[in-house]
Amino acid sequence: MRSKWTFLFIALFLLSFPIQGRATVYMISYEPNWGAPAAGDAHWAALYTVNISNGAATKVGNIECQGNQIVLTDIAFSPDTRKLYAINGDDSGTQLYTLDYLNPVSGVVKATLLCSFDVIDLQGLAMSPEGEYLYAGSGTTGTAGETPGDLYLIYPLEAKISLVGSLGSLSSTQPIGMGYGNSYVFGGDLELDSNKIMYGSVSTATADHSADIFSFSTLDPGTGKATLIGNAFDNGAITGLAFVPGSYSPGIMYACDYSGAFYQLNTEDGSLVFLGSNAVCQVGMTYAPPVTDAQVPAHVFMMLLD
Repeated sequence: MRSKWTFLFIALFLLSFPIQGRATVYMISYEPNWGAPAAGDAHWAALYTVNISNGAATKVGNIECQGNQIVLTDIAFSPDTRKLYAINGDDSGTQLYTLDYLNPVSGVVKATLLCSFDVIDLQGLAMSPEGEYLYAGSGTTGTAGETPGDLYLIYPLEAKISLVGSLGSLSSTQPIGMGYGNSYVFGGDLELDSNKIMYGSVSTATADHSADIFSFSTLDPGTGKATLIGNAFDNGAITGLAFVPGSYSPGIMYACDYSGAFYQLNTEDGSLVFLGSNAVCQVGMTYAPPVTDAQVPAHVFMMLLD
């Protein structure tokens, strides 16, 4: 005999990661976690949370759009709307997604395709301080990666993209980009600190890639020009950046790479302090601050009668 009352609890966006109350650093990876992906290898994106004290990663779920696994090159969080945005940039164009919710049964993170652009190789993503648009950076292009990458503005609500300007070059043979070509593993990231200074992990590629440099930089949000800070990263490309504000200090910049290493990054000189490793092929990070009282979502309860 069925119960007279069947109670169904429905929380909108159940386990929805953007509305978690606590501060969280999210990271996307390439799966399976066998290190740097080679051209033509099958891989897909998964979402993780990262422990900033030691780099330990906890998997949220594989990411799918309309039932298909997808590849992503970076993520960014909007504190105003509490949405996670994600992009995939390759040599055919760029797609912008939102990561909407986790299905607790299948363990799949649902993504929604918002729009597509003809701009190729977008590999870095950061939310503007105003929350109205996203910054995105592209890798170097051309047959030998001889053309510098660019900084763009993406307006999610209008599905529009506009060019800010070139990241510039160190010399006529060393263009700067968020990575070179469609070699995702060499993609960089963008991040803003609490003073609205934009930083990037960039690369300067030579034609034969014999003297590539992976470095930390500032970027001019008005022109796109990148200015390198300090020496090159010792261990290759930094693929993810996340700035975590402090309660009594400006905050700390964290960084990750595709090998699973997690670092604290000094924004003054670009030096790295190793914090730990998680054996995850990390390709992008972002920080989600805790919710305010005004942002706490109302849970929806539904009661059905037999």
